[in-house]
Amino acid sequence: MAHQALDHSEILNVRWATADPNPMAQAREARRIEEQAAEAIRRALPEEFVAEIEGRDPEARKRRRIESSYGLDGYEAPDEVHFARGANAVNPRGREGFDEQGELERAQQLMLESGEAEAQAVADETQRQLEENGIFSSRTLAALNSAQVVVASKDKKKASTGPLVAYDSDDDSE
Repeated sequence: MAHQALDHSEILNVRWATADPNPMAQAREARRIEEQAAEAIRRALPEEFVAEIEGRDPEARKRRRIESSYGLDGYEAPDEVHFARGANAVNPRGREGFDEQGELERAQQLMLESGEAEAQAVADETQRQLEENGIFSSRTLAALNSAQVVVASKDKKKASTGPLVAYDSDDDSE
């Protein structure tokens, strides 16, 4: 569909994106995508995990087997448990550096919980007012009662008798 002519000397140039039929180019593209993914993983994970995954640390497998047994014979923790990070991590090395931040996280959690409690109290008060007075609060009803608004009614319009212009046909047959 390259160079399709349109009105007023306009040209439409559409190119379809298809997979490269060259197998060497396909392999290069797949390798490039894999390298980008591996680089992203290297940046996201700690160096010791990357070394273990890539096999650069020969003692890492033994060390992991010992550390992830947690003193239980024949037990090896899954990767999700062993590599977990944070204050609640089972692995002691996963909790490193999270003690100071843990206090901050707890304080923030308490602030959030107290804010939710205040919001809940406001919602309960609003609900109580609605139950007592119906849709409108007592202040709104008092304001409406004190406001003496006079509504003037408009005179009804006289019904129209018909169109301004009469329709007449040249043809006499009905």
